[in-house]
Amino acid sequence: MTTTPYWRIAVIGAGAIGSTIALKLAESGHEVTMAVRDARRREALERDGLRGRARGGTVERADVRVTASLDDDYDLVIVPVQRHQIDGLVPTLAANGSARIMLMFNNASDADSWSDEIGADRLIWGFPAILAKVNGDTVGYSIVSRVQVTTIGRPDGVIDDDVRQIASLFSGAAIPTVVSPVIDGWLKTHAAFVAPMVAAAFLPGRPGRGPRLSWSSARELGAAVRTGMRAVRGSGATVAPGNMRAMPFVPGPVLTALFWLMFASPAGKGMVAQVSDSVAAESALLLRELSRLAGAAGVDPAPLVRLAARIPAPAPRQV
Repeated sequence: MTTTPYWRIAVIGAGAIGSTIALKLAESGHEVTMAVRDARRREALERDGLRGRARGGTVERADVRVTASLDDDYDLVIVPVQRHQIDGLVPTLAANGSARIMLMFNNASDADSWSDEIGADRLIWGFPAILAKVNGDTVGYSIVSRVQVTTIGRPDGVIDDDVRQIASLFSGAAIPTVVSPVIDGWLKTHAAFVAPMVAAAFLPGRPGRGPRLSWSSARELGAAVRTGMRAVRGSGATVAPGNMRAMPFVPGPVLTALFWLMFASPAGKGMVAQVSDSVAAESALLLRELSRLAGAAGVDPAPLVRLAARIPAPAPRQV
């Protein structure tokens, strides 16, 4: 493996988040390979390079190596997929000899769930504070640079040289990154908040120009968030980051009012209007994981179960 400041890095997939990470790492001088199954996307990357545009900026371009699968060993493999996609990738990751594997997706299962297969010494977790969308062959992106930035850590909480180096590598690529000794709790807390927010798109709404949610729907949403946070705390995980630690104790009426107001705003309405089938499927899975976490912690999972049932099953794919 290289001993220079520049790493050989593979990014699994060419979705919005993975493309943004690959673009910024390649721009900062690292040798980046993208493992992309979609033939049309591979062809575009090979022909035009990786293209991106920051909000309000001009089009950027970076050259990356493109393959159909993970075909070599690397200093770091980054896996920015959705929760329901990881199980199919684990055998490939386990068989690969790369030095470090960093998973980057929402997760409410234990962060060490795949340690046995991938190897605890290689497994690192991260969550990307990036908003991105692929438009044609160009990814439009916005990188969060303050407050809740990209966060990484190991399931056991150890902050070792690998974790510090990756945080430095990302920060040096214009993706501000911090390390956390409680990444397991951080991920569960994030899932306990974000999954219900996505499910809000499927709660009964109000007609007209007023708030998107009825008061009863806002109450249902608040109950699910509160239950998820209590499940995280009851499981023994740390509710993190610090600005979320009061959430398990916020009174139900306060959460109801908060979410009613949140989804009365243009930003809140816009968020629920843009929920894709894949994001909805991931959120349903996260809510089921949180329900199991709640049950194991002695917390009534009913609010999470009810909200998960609101999300329709994805339509069968045409083959």
